Amino acid sequence: RARLRAITDNVPIMLSLKGLDGYYLEGNAGFARWHGLGVREIAGLRSTDLVNAGRAKVVEALDQRVIETGEVVVEESVSELQRRPDGKPTIFRMIKFPVYDAEGNIMAVGTAMTDITEQKLAQRALEETQARLVAITDNVPIMLSLKDRNGAYQHCNLKFAEWHGCKLEQILGKTSRDLLPPEQALIVEKVDQEVIKTGEVQVFESNTIFDRTKDGVPIVLRHFKFPIRDSAGAITGIGTAILDITDERRAERALQAHLEKLEDMVADRTVELTQEIAERRRAEADLRRSEANLRAILEKSPVGVAVVARNPRRRMFVNQSFLNMFGAESEEALNAVPMSETYMDPLDLERLSIQFDERGAIDAEEVRRRRLDGRQIWLLMHSRIVEFEGETAALVWHYDITTRKEAEEALARQAETLEQTVAERTRELQTSEQLLGSIFEHLPVAVLIKDSELRLERTNPVYSQWYGIDFESKIGKQETLISGEQADEEDINRRQMQEREVLATGEIRTRVVAHRFADGRDHSLKVTKFPIFDDQGRVSRVGSVSVDLTQEIEARQALERHERLLRSLIDNLPVSIIMTDRNEHYNLVNQTFCDWYSLDQD
Repeated sequence: RARLRAITDNVPIMLSLKGLDGYYLEGNAGFARWHGLGVREIAGLRSTDLVNAGRAKVVEALDQRVIETGEVVVEESVSELQRRPDGKPTIFRMIKFPVYDAEGNIMAVGTAMTDITEQKLAQRALEETQARLVAITDNVPIMLSLKDRNGAYQHCNLKFAEWHGCKLEQILGKTSRDLLPPEQALIVEKVDQEVIKTGEVQVFESNTIFDRTKDGVPIVLRHFKFPIRDSAGAITGIGTAILDITDERRAERALQAHLEKLEDMVADRTVELTQEIAERRRAEADLRRSEANLRAILEKSPVGVAVVARNPRRRMFVNQSFLNMFGAESEEALNAVPMSETYMDPLDLERLSIQFDERGAIDAEEVRRRRLDGRQIWLLMHSRIVEFEGETAALVWHYDITTRKEAEEALARQAETLEQTVAERTRELQTSEQLLGSIFEHLPVAVLIKDSELRLERTNPVYSQWYGIDFESKIGKQETLISGEQADEEDINRRQMQEREVLATGEIRTRVVAHRFADGRDHSLKVTKFPIFDDQGRVSRVGSVSVDLTQEIEARQALERHERLLRSLIDNLPVSIIMTDRNEHYNLVNQTFCDWYSLDQD
């Protein structure tokens, strides 16, 4: 019973046991915590005491199905009982299974619930990224394709497929030799290999080989070939963007004719130059007006802006947002308070001043400041050197991050409270050894128990399913259970060290490792080692719970790969791409757009 309580209160799963009459018999600490109750308050309740009537009806129907069929039932659902810190509901997977008595009759219904929110969110983000990629690639006026290192097409957009007279699904898996004449395919393959060899973008032009024309002129194409890299920077494929430059070539010819004509007009340029000088003077006047406009823009900025003279230190300009941050009615009211008193720690002012003098800038410094009413606020500060009204000064941006910092502190306090609650709710579980076996059979995680000499006492079937090893034959033995291809020497040593530490200190130890399963794949596991105490409170055994994180990690990696692919594609396109929200705010631009306007993406 002590082993069972230690295991069920340490696994990251909510467990409960319900009798055939629909009343709860037991629940572990996680289950009780989920419903805001103590462990001892669970027994004697029904589903209608914990959830709304509609949900209780669904749960009781699943219980009845288990009782009637003896089957294990799995359901995924969204819970409104508990919400995540970001306000979103929790998604969980519920497994209901029969619990048998010694005669093989169903005596109760067991339930195991696991939080799968992160996995579902990662899958949803991956689907959104894929949809965004398809929306962009199928709507740009460019033919796009992606090959692997062997030259086989892995992806293309609709325009690429239509140009080659194929459907999208007919392109995938083919090579240039399947789509182009031999001599043209040889040229393309040679450029592909150059991209793989050098890792640099290759650009070349060609005439259409499909006898296509625009306004009676053969179409001219410009090819951009660029490397596709993985997270480690290794080249995994070649991306291609093909642009119709027929109009560009026509424009170049027209431009050449125009330039030749301009040579005959040099004599007439004297008057025009005089006009240009006058225009330049007007432009200088416009520039002076634009400086005044810039001041007006800063005044209306929603970000707190201040211009601070260096010697002597004083504010030369502050906008209304800055005054609002500090609760000042006017600039005069703000300047009546020494600048150092607007810092919760005046030493922060001196530290930032020294840093600015040494580097000429301040980037993303989080500082506690004091409003005029004495209330503390958190500001994120950036600054740069500027010339303002003939003086060298610091232009300082202030972003109010008070809400975020308060949320971080609240989360830290909540985490500390949660840890204390988990430690206080370890209780003796009053169920039979038969219940222990039933839970062992149906837990979706791997569990084992070793004695104080690290001899195996018990495992559940998940270990055998994962590793294809008969662990029952290893009961009572001290040998290494998982080794060779399934776990390296370093992991074996770390595992043994953690088990000895748990026995010596009575503290929990965790690690994340990669093990080779019987299916031949490497799986990422979160392994928790925890103590099991005897009646005198001494550590007599060590337990282990392993959770397979592979699906969640693979979903995140797939999301990262698609994001890198999307960024690589749009940044290498020879046209600009932007994406705005309903308020016409930019939320996506590519490198070409930034290069045109000499801007950074940030």
